[in-house]
Amino acid sequence: MDMENQTALAWPNGKRVAVAVTVMYETWAEGKAPNYSVQTTHLKPGTVDLAGRAWSTYGGRVGVWRIIRLLDRLQIPATFFVNARCAELYPDSVKQIVKSVARQVPYHVVRARPVVGSIDLEPAAWHWTWERHGAPQINSRFQKLTGGRHMEAADWAAWVAVKMVVQATLRTRSADFKQQREFIFGGAGFDGYKGLAVSVRPWDQQLRQAVFLATPYAVAASAPVEGFLHRSNVLDTLGDDEPETPCRLNR
Repeated sequence: MDMENQTALAWPNGKRVAVAVTVMYETWAEGKAPNYSVQTTHLKPGTVDLAGRAWSTYGGRVGVWRIIRLLDRLQIPATFFVNARCAELYPDSVKQIVKSVARQVPYHVVRARPVVGSIDLEPAAWHWTWERHGAPQINSRFQKLTGGRHMEAADWAAWVAVKMVVQATLRTRSADFKQQREFIFGGAGFDGYKGLAVSVRPWDQQLRQAVFLATPYAVAASAPVEGFLHRSNVLDTLGDDEPETPCRLNR
């Protein structure tokens, strides 16, 4: 139920249920095994766990290929959680995962680091995969109203602009342009579903907002980055700050 509009939510095309396929693709160090076993009884101390060792290699040698073929044949997309050792021992399987069934396997390495340009990591004002701060609600409502289209940055900008005007009208109880302008430029914060409230910089009239770093199918990070502080608003760490900018629209 959409609590804001009191309307029943539904899956596209009248579907009654949605299924997300997730595959845990992992192995462990040579000669090691987890503290649980495929066997029903515990081995005696000192006994080599041959079943555990075979279990650790079965996924990369046989199991993952069976899953890839099945998902590929049924045309089912999936998310694969791949640990670094699997990628080292079975690189061909990881390549086939990305090629056949997974949209991507980003940053699943020993030390995950965003690498600009590696898989189209780009800054974005909005992304349809953002899953925090109420974003799933606005994304799902937009997708429903547009017949399945994903919400893009331009769509978000239009939505937040209208929201700011509507909120200014409600707060000032006036449709007068001057009063609304003073409210919007007066430091008011607006919920843009990005966590930090968006607002307007009075000196250049730019919208203060968090910026996503995103791949085509996921948000990898959100700026401003933790640790970068500002004397008045952390969002002013992005772009030219008031003392540096030559743009003065508030004169």
